[in-house]
Amino acid sequence: MKPALRLVSSFGALVASFVLSACAADLSPQGAQVQVSDEHMVRHCQYIGDVTGNSGDAATARNDARNRAAAMGATNVVFIGQGRSVSGEVMPVDSNGRAYRCPAGEQPPPASAAPPAPPVPAPGT
Repeated sequence: MKPALRLVSSFGALVASFVLSACAADLSPQGAQVQVSDEHMVRHCQYIGDVTGNSGDAATARNDARNRAAAMGATNVVFIGQGRSVSGEVMPVDSNGRAYRCPAGEQPPPASAAPPAPPVPAPGT
């Protein structure tokens, strides 16, 4: 490859990476209220719709999906998949999920809550 063509190609990749990072989704205050859940936790909740977040990395793509779920009025999101989209030389990440609205009195515990520790047997038993 000629040096000038290599420079143009490298410059294009650099510009694309800056564009993607500029589009990076910070978790909004509303998105922060959307809990990441599993299917069991939302079994009594109303399904609202599918959401897809997109960014240059997985964590930011999930933030984007949570922000979109919040805009739909969701209280919870269940992530169902993640993949890469091909766009020129840049490979952004898609994070796919399902958005749910759970009644206020029936909010499931956060997915990060650890289950209670099992009881310890008494010595000599």
